[in-house]
Amino acid sequence: MDISQIEKLVKILEDSSLTELAVKDGKIEITLKKEKTFVLNSNIEGISAASSSNSAVSSSQSADNCVNHSEDGTELYLSPMVGIFYPSASEESNHYVKVGDTIKKGQPLCIIEAMKMMNEISSDFDMQIVEILAGSEEKVEYDQPLFKIKKIFHE
Repeated sequence: MDISQIEKLVKILEDSSLTELAVKDGKIEITLKKEKTFVLNSNIEGISAASSSNSAVSSSQSADNCVNHSEDGTELYLSPMVGIFYPSASEESNHYVKVGDTIKKGQPLCIIEAMKMMNEISSDFDMQIVEILAGSEEKVEYDQPLFKIKKIFHE
């Protein structure tokens, strides 16, 4: 079995709904596996099957990725996944948000790269950015605070 045959097998697996492909050719045995991708919230956000148990909301966290921070009314906006934090779509473009910005529900906050997928993280509600806690190209963990924010409530 040569490299071109292996590349064809990879392409077959990528283009199909299969999650595993095993081939035996004489003494050579190859097993290819791909991880599943899940959709969280109303945003498109990938998360590996290996860490899918992390998609459950912890008791200290509301369903909108926030946790109370202090008595001053600020909250922490938490990362929904493990990955690399990017404050903008590219190095040349403006950051999605800056301190003091008022953000509307659905507006992009940042990008988190996970498993070579760029996942745009959008706000689940109206808010004001008080502080940006993650740096450009910083590795972030699941539930790591990304922003200190104040929710905006409309009457």
